[in-house]
Amino acid sequence: MTNRQLIFGLISGLVIAISGAFLAKENVITWLLSMAGSAMIVLNLIVWLMTRKSQQQKSAMAMATVTHQPEAHPSGS
Repeated sequence: MTNRQLIFGLISGLVIAISGAFLAKENVITWLLSMAGSAMIVLNLIVWLMTRKSQQQKSAMAMATVTHQPEAHPSGS
C-alpha cells in the first residue's frame, strides 16, 4: 500500500464518517453509514501497518542474505 492509497482511504473514510454523523440524528441507516466510515479508517490503518511490517521483514531478510556469505569448505576425498 502506497502513501497515496493510504491517504485516499483515510480521507474517504473520514468524509463518510462525518457525513453519516451529521445525518444520523433520527435515521439508523445514516448512523450505520457513519460506523462504516469509521471502520474504513480503522481497516486502512491496519492494512497499512501490516504492509509496512511485511516490507520491513522483506528488507531485513534481503540485508541478511546480502551480508551472509557461506564459507567455502574444501571437499575432502
